[in-house]
Amino acid sequence: MRYCITTRQILCKFSSIWQSPTDPDHCIVADCEDQEDANIEINRPASTEVPKGARLEHNTKLISKLCGSAKAGCILLGATIIFFYIHPFKKVSYCLESQPYLSDCYFFMGWPVLTWIGLALIGWGLILGVSSLYVLGFYGTYLGDYFGILMDAKVTSFPFSVTSHPMYYGSWMQYLGIALWYRSPAGLLLCCLLLIAYRTAISFEGPFTEEIYRQRDIKVSGKKK
Repeated sequence: MRYCITTRQILCKFSSIWQSPTDPDHCIVADCEDQEDANIEINRPASTEVPKGARLEHNTKLISKLCGSAKAGCILLGATIIFFYIHPFKKVSYCLESQPYLSDCYFFMGWPVLTWIGLALIGWGLILGVSSLYVLGFYGTYLGDYFGILMDAKVTSFPFSVTSHPMYYGSWMQYLGIALWYRSPAGLLLCCLLLIAYRTAISFEGPFTEEIYRQRDIKVSGKKK
């Protein structure tokens, strides 16, 4: 199942905000059209089914059994996550390219400084994401703890010294930077929705991961006794 939201559906409620101050009849609400009827796809598997699959694995080890090992199961789940995030990213990028720019309506939105801010956000987001992947490794990044592939200790070095969830916030900053680069009102609104989605995921994923490590520590302390 998927939810499809057209750019016009998102922006029509805010059309009064994006009217040109010099030409009130000109509103920059527009559709982005491609082979799939101008839809921005918000894929349900990326937001709900993947976490459900990870929890199913933690409780039953079903994916590990089907794949032959915990590492093979984690690789499969990681590849699934990557696919379901790359595809919407390409769709969103296409839509932003086809949208009118805020600079068409507001002269200050054409200031070069906004381009540099966008580039800085993209760069910093990439640093957070890549450094997190380097520190955690593939299994640590893509829910290896749900498969019983645990790290020896909690990582506190960079980028986790900056934020507890560098992958989420790094990804969001990249989207925000791209929205500023294109001066796209649709992009800015989608960034708000994305932040809500990420914060919701963090509120579930964080406590669950902490519980996994708490159970591991209890087992280790029990063996020492």
